[in-house]
Amino acid sequence: MRRIGGAIVAVLALAGAAGAQETSAGLMLSCEGTDVAVQKTGSTTTVKTTPGVDPGIGSAQHRAAVIAGSTRTETTTTPVYSDVRVPARLSVAIQGDAIRVRPSDNTRPGLGAKRSPDGWYDLAEVAITEAQIRGKAAYGGILSGKYRLSIDRQTGDAQFGSFRGVCDKAANGPKERRF
Repeated sequence: MRRIGGAIVAVLALAGAAGAQETSAGLMLSCEGTDVAVQKTGSTTTVKTTPGVDPGIGSAQHRAAVIAGSTRTETTTTPVYSDVRVPARLSVAIQGDAIRVRPSDNTRPGLGAKRSPDGWYDLAEVAITEAQIRGKAAYGGILSGKYRLSIDRQTGDAQFGSFRGVCDKAANGPKERRF
């Protein structure tokens, strides 16, 4: 406790400690929403006809038969892929001033990026306030700035990369066995 102008500033110290206790005890969030995935959405068919060759000799009927017999038709089908929104889940673990996320399969880093053996990723540039939880995934490479976590603590609205959803507080303790 310190005295400032005769007043004791213990109230501020207790208020700061109360805010820190929430995160130091640990907070688990389970977020349900959607994420972008690349899926086959259709196909295109191309038909290419190559005319036959005129032999230049014989009757008109013979020449027409040779041209018809040497005409080729090729059909090619090419798949079309598009970005579609699919159901996804994001888990967030807050311990003290550290945030870890377990993103959906669509949001995990691709080639050349850091991989996590257990699926959890530490976030950098963490900011935990009364209104928001923010952080940035340290995937590395060109993905480093793309994956930013933003959770509104009032509504539960969450964004992480292409994930959009709503978070709820998850139980920290062991769950009762189902069978």
